[in-house]
Amino acid sequence: FISAPFRGGDKILGVLNLSDKEGHDIFTENDLQLLSLLLGQAAMVLEKTQSRKQAEMLINLSAVDETTNLYNRSFLDRRLAEELNRSLRQNLQFTVILVELDHLSLYASICGSAAASAVIKKAVAAINRSARQMDVVCAYNHETFCIILPGTSRSDALPVAKRIRKATSKMKIPGQESLPSGRISSSLGLATFPDDA
Repeated sequence: FISAPFRGGDKILGVLNLSDKEGHDIFTENDLQLLSLLLGQAAMVLEKTQSRKQAEMLINLSAVDETTNLYNRSFLDRRLAEELNRSLRQNLQFTVILVELDHLSLYASICGSAAASAVIKKAVAAINRSARQMDVVCAYNHETFCIILPGTSRSDALPVAKRIRKATSKMKIPGQESLPSGRISSSLGLATFPDDA
């Protein structure tokens, strides 16, 4: 039986236990030295994997808007460029929908920023429920959202836009009756590549 730790610097990353050597021979000092060499390599691979996972986590954190928990504007810009390149190469269409919450600034001045933040969270939930699983929902700014619909024509995007508009119009928002229109609504616009750009 051999039980050997593998280390990354001063930290023990794990322990490898070996038993029942082939041929039922006993483990020797040579076996332990060979195992130590292998464990050194394994520790380096594990450390690199952990570093890569931490880097991916930081990239994800930097790509997410902390207020809405949606992808942020810089992620949106990168993702749009990727979708444009993919659509050009594969001769595909894609559609972008912008959703803007109307009168949100006025609502915030009347009801307060905490109430406006609650409206944004409700709107994000409504948009996420209405978008398809393959769609990419991003925060464009604090009251505007962008949805990328890959491989989607304008006619296929219209039902998604209608679902979003309907879902945001049904939001129950305290104090919205004080607005000129009596409610917070949303304005939507959509554009399809290559038809519109």
